[in-house]
Amino acid sequence: MNYLKKLFWSLALASGLFSAVAFSCGWSETEYFYYSKSLDALYGELVKQHFVRRRSYFPGSYTNDEYDEDQVTETYNLQAWGTYLKVSPEEAKAIVYERNEEKLATQPVAVKTYLGIVAKQEPVANQSDPRWLTKEEQQQQKAENLKLGSEVLTEINQQLKTEQDAFLRQRYTYLLIRLLHYTGQYAAVLSEYSSRAADLQQPDKEVAIWAGLLYAGALQRTGKRAEAAYQFATLLAKTDTKKLQAQLNFSIKTDEEWQALMALCQNKDEQALMHFVRALRVNANSLEELKSVYALAPDSDWFDALLFRELEFAQFADHLPGNQSDPWLQASRGINREVLIDDLKAYEEAKTEPAKQKLRERRSQYLTQFSQWLEQVRQDKKRKDLFLSDYAALYLKLLSAQPLSSADVSGFLSTYSKDARLPYVQPLEHWIYLENLSAIDPAGEQVIADNLTAVVALEKPLNQGGEEDAYNNEYKRRTQDIMTYTYAKLEPLYIKAKQPGKAYLAKQRGDIVLDEIKVGEIRQLQALQAKTAPNRWEQQMVTDFAKAFGSIDYETNQFVLNNDPNELIARKYLAAGLLDQAKAAALEAKNKLFKTTYNPFTTGRSGNNRVKSKPMTLLEVINTMQALETKAKTNPSDAQNQFLLGTAYYNMTWFGNSPMLIKTERSTMAWREGEIDFSKARQHYELALQHASNRELTVKTLYALAKIEEDEFYKQQERKGTDLDKYWPHGSNDKYAKAVKFAKKNGLGTYFKQIRAYEDTRYFKDVIKQCADYQYYFAP
Repeated sequence: MNYLKKLFWSLALASGLFSAVAFSCGWSETEYFYYSKSLDALYGELVKQHFVRRRSYFPGSYTNDEYDEDQVTETYNLQAWGTYLKVSPEEAKAIVYERNEEKLATQPVAVKTYLGIVAKQEPVANQSDPRWLTKEEQQQQKAENLKLGSEVLTEINQQLKTEQDAFLRQRYTYLLIRLLHYTGQYAAVLSEYSSRAADLQQPDKEVAIWAGLLYAGALQRTGKRAEAAYQFATLLAKTDTKKLQAQLNFSIKTDEEWQALMALCQNKDEQALMHFVRALRVNANSLEELKSVYALAPDSDWFDALLFRELEFAQFADHLPGNQSDPWLQASRGINREVLIDDLKAYEEAKTEPAKQKLRERRSQYLTQFSQWLEQVRQDKKRKDLFLSDYAALYLKLLSAQPLSSADVSGFLSTYSKDARLPYVQPLEHWIYLENLSAIDPAGEQVIADNLTAVVALEKPLNQGGEEDAYNNEYKRRTQDIMTYTYAKLEPLYIKAKQPGKAYLAKQRGDIVLDEIKVGEIRQLQALQAKTAPNRWEQQMVTDFAKAFGSIDYETNQFVLNNDPNELIARKYLAAGLLDQAKAAALEAKNKLFKTTYNPFTTGRSGNNRVKSKPMTLLEVINTMQALETKAKTNPSDAQNQFLLGTAYYNMTWFGNSPMLIKTERSTMAWREGEIDFSKARQHYELALQHASNRELTVKTLYALAKIEEDEFYKQQERKGTDLDKYWPHGSNDKYAKAVKFAKKNGLGTYFKQIRAYEDTRYFKDVIKQCADYQYYFAP
């Protein structure tokens, strides 16, 4: 068999108009504005300018954001320092951030002096959120900050008197303004920012913006809220590293502040920008803001950026995991045609169908309003670039479950055949192809494979170092979701086409459960794995199949086979009693066969079958079972032989000593979920009881059947909903007698009763006499 050695891992529409207050740039109250766990065919490359995307549902730190501002800032800063020091970004990190003594020693005195001052001011700049402190602790922290700040500010001013290097002068000036801001000297921030404008603006545009954000924060803290909001918004449009900080600190509370803000704008495009930034607030009426942007500056980039955001808002579908009766990922990530994201919790909590219907109607009305207005935009042609508007019209039809054919997409592709954004439409084309697919065949699989190849081609690394997967790379996550959705759409088609292996993978969304997959399903996927040069879609299925049988060794980055599919087939045949097929599969297995811990053919003197014994491989067990079955067919009345077969089948159940002969996992609660089949064990034990010619074997068989009867009794009680915390005999000692009496009263004891006639046997004295269940059963 051709095993894979390396896996292909791919794996607020609200009534309020104004936003809540946000704190100035010293620290901010972060807010989510969407919950990204849904199918997503919207790539940021579809727009020229894009707001900061966040996936965190709960308010929290920046580290929860898809946009990691700290990382972006550090990367930019190290590039700037690397250029200045004429070293690589890695060396710059060792010098500037890690302050490696050996590397720092080689730097000019001016650089070492600057970095020394940076280190001194860090206790002020890198403090934890003061909101968690008591008032007394806040006052103490403020006093300590002022004391340290005063000392460091003196050193910075001294350096600015003599330093001539433009790079260092800009950095010192930024440090000066930042320290004044963090020590609450906001009036001084305003004064220094204005008087030192020449030093701030050169040579690095981004550092000037960092200082500008501090200036905006100081404006906000001194009551100049309209001026502050103007600065935050305009700087958001310019910055490459601090978009989230600018976005979150933009704050307008009243109509008067909004009017003052609009009066500060120099043109319609800036006024549109203000609407755009306000629309990014979590409680904004974003569709109305989009209409305002269009009315002010229809050809503005802010229109497309906000239109893109509104499409994201409309597309959400929560990822719904399976429950106990359904496999994980049984419910697909897909289009949520019932609720918008801000209604998700309300929908989950809706107790009545009318309540849910009200939410569905709200979504329907919103999508209708959005679609009708967008059609007006497309018709009046005030925008020179209608690419995103035309794309949005297709997307909204899909979200609204309106008929949409591949021809509709083809027409769009033809209109914009030379547009550089065209590759990012491929996921939507694939999505619509799946929506219109009614049967699956090799030709259809090839189309799917070509579509997915194009989707994978859109991936790109986000970090220079380290492995990236769907958890830390939004492109890979989007690909994974599209793969998952493809499985979801193909599940009924593979079932209809009678392709069991592919149907199972589709049902599980590629996540195989070894103890659930059937032999026929494994065989089809083995054949697919052995196929020469499978296409991209089949390759995904092969990857998911192989992934279930091994894992990546992250030290060597090689795929390690932990389970052999043929050995798994052998186990499944063994569980079904098909021993010839089990042996053939075991012989075909290339991996090391499973070994038992205990002898599955013994009951053991202790009664629990778990006694030290020589391990047996799966193949040895099968050979022994075959020999016993042959003897049983030749001489059905051989009671000892029947007893050994019954014991082997019992020991392969959850209650036996070797359940892993036929399972790959053993849950502590599996017996409650029906992972037990005593039929073969009981059949052979009953034959042994029927033909036993000595009392010792008879009582051993009666006790074995008593164990099966007890196991099945409690399994039956579980199905009835009996409170087994009260009546489970293996719980606390104080409930034990009560549990056994409960079992006796409800019918347990067919075989216990018969054992009383054999209390004179050695087996009774050595084993059964020690059985507390038996003792309590006959207790007065």
